[in-house]
Amino acid sequence: MGKTFWLVSISSDNSDKTFSSGFNMQGFDKKSRKKVDVMAPDDRLLYYINDKRVFSATATVTSSMFEDNSIIWSSHDEKETFPYRVHTKKDLYLEYDESVDGTYVAPSLEYLRKWPANRWELAFFGMLHIIPQNDFNFIEIELERLLKKNKNIKKKKNNKPKAITKGISRDILRKNNKELNKGIRSRFKI
Repeated sequence: MGKTFWLVSISSDNSDKTFSSGFNMQGFDKKSRKKVDVMAPDDRLLYYINDKRVFSATATVTSSMFEDNSIIWSSHDEKETFPYRVHTKKDLYLEYDESVDGTYVAPSLEYLRKWPANRWELAFFGMLHIIPQNDFNFIEIELERLLKKNKNIKKKKNNKPKAITKGISRDILRKNNKELNKGIRSRFKI
């Protein structure tokens, strides 16, 4: 069987716990047991942070499902321990403010065509969804593009900035002074 592409709809609190642990494991709720049982190594996960409405990471599944009731993630249901787990390996990760905004990409996703365009968030109720490979690849390419763009911006920020004088760069001041001097010379015929 080929790879399966999964969308993990998760809160920012729980995603922080997953991401800070180095993406080595992902737990799923009791409602997702049958889906997690089907997961296999080399399946791909796309993380959708539902309270931020962004796609921020991808990972690869590296194990079959196992059960563990140790508490890592939190839920509104105190009994929920996200016991159905798989080991994972991080592929891409972006901070929330640098991630792919769901409101912009949602209209172009094949998976969301079943839902009304203005209510696309309904498609991500529940924690785990199988999505088309095209949708996964589209968002992963966008994540890669943003990651490269952010790296380039950080590199540029490390360059020496132009000297600034009271909010105006020296180049602009020189240009303005030349124009001002021309105006003065023409008035007084210097």
